[in-house]
Amino acid sequence: MKSFNEVIEKTKKYPIKTVAVVEAGDETVLLAVKRAFETNLAKAILFGNKDEITVAAQKCGLNLDNVIVKETKDEISSAEEAS
Repeated sequence: MKSFNEVIEKTKKYPIKTVAVVEAGDETVLLAVKRAFETNLAKAILFGNKDEITVAAQKCGLNLDNVIVKETKDEISSAEEAS
């Protein structure tokens, strides 16, 4: 394979997966989630502080209307709920 776009094209023949994203208040992480949505690679369930996730999502242009966001109190709780 020569590029990431080729990887995306090859994966489109498979069903969309749902991934758990722990401590999802990071913009870089949410940019990856946004790209996964836009290319129909994956859906996500976001775990962490809802306010932080909302602010980071707004900054990177990720619409949370169709995303499950689960409030957790810390990283350990996020990991436990996501597993």
